[in-house]
Amino acid sequence: AKVANIFEPRNKKIGNITTILINILGVLTRTDLKIRTIYFDKYKLNPAENEDFAKMEDLDTHEETLIKRLELKDNPVVQQMAIAINFCHFEYLHNMETLISHYFFMAGLNKERFRSEYDLVQRIKNHPEKKISTAILQSVTTKEIFAFSKGNAWKILEKCTRLYENGKKIELSQNDRRRLRKKIETLYKNGQKVIAFASKALPIKRLANYEENFVERELTFLGIIGLTEPLNKDIIEPLNETKNLGIKTYIL
Repeated sequence: AKVANIFEPRNKKIGNITTILINILGVLTRTDLKIRTIYFDKYKLNPAENEDFAKMEDLDTHEETLIKRLELKDNPVVQQMAIAINFCHFEYLHNMETLISHYFFMAGLNKERFRSEYDLVQRIKNHPEKKISTAILQSVTTKEIFAFSKGNAWKILEKCTRLYENGKKIELSQNDRRRLRKKIETLYKNGQKVIAFASKALPIKRLANYEENFVERELTFLGIIGLTEPLNKDIIEPLNETKNLGIKTYIL
C-alpha cells in the first residue's frame, strides 16, 4: 500500500511492485577490486587497508605478525608469482592482473626488473575455456628456462604435482591437495575472485616451439590470491527504505 501511494499517481504498474532484482557488481559492491588474501608457501597474508603493511600468519604455528609489504620482495615464491602476473596475460582478467601487478610493484617486484632478468621465449595460446595463461622465459644470466602459469585455481591445481613448503619443492600429496582445495573453496565461499599460480623448470636446451601438453603438466603450485569488490555502503539506506515499503530485494 505504501508503494502504491507513492508511485500510482505517476505509474500504476510501478505502484504494484513487490519485488526488486538487483545485480551485485556496481550496486551492492563497488567496482574497484581489493586484494583480500594471499597464500604462498606456509603463509597466509591479509593486506591491510593501508597496503604498506599486511598481517601474515604462519599456517603451521598460527603465529601472526605485521610485516611491511616491501619484505615480500625477498621471498622466492612471491617473486615467481609476480613474474607470472607480469608475463601471463589474459584479456578477460585485465583489471585483476593490473591490480595484482601494482601490488607487487609497490613491494619492489616490478616488470622492468623481470624484463631485464628474463627473455620471453613463447606464450602458450590461451582461450576462455582453458582458463590458464602460460609464458616461457629464459634467464638472461643462467640461461635456465622456466614456464610460469596463472589462472583458474581449480585448473591450475589439477596440473600440479609439487608445491613449495618451507622454501623447498616437495611432492604434492593427497593431503596437500585436499588442504589446497579447502583454501580455494573457502575463498570462493567468502565471495572472493581467485587466481592461482604455478611454475615449472624446463630442459636447458631451448626448443623452437613449446607444446601446451608438454609445458602445462607436472607444475609446482606457488600460491593463491583472492580479491573482492568492497561493499557499497551507499546502498544500505535505500535497501532499508524499500524493506520498510514491503518490497523484497533479491541478489542476482
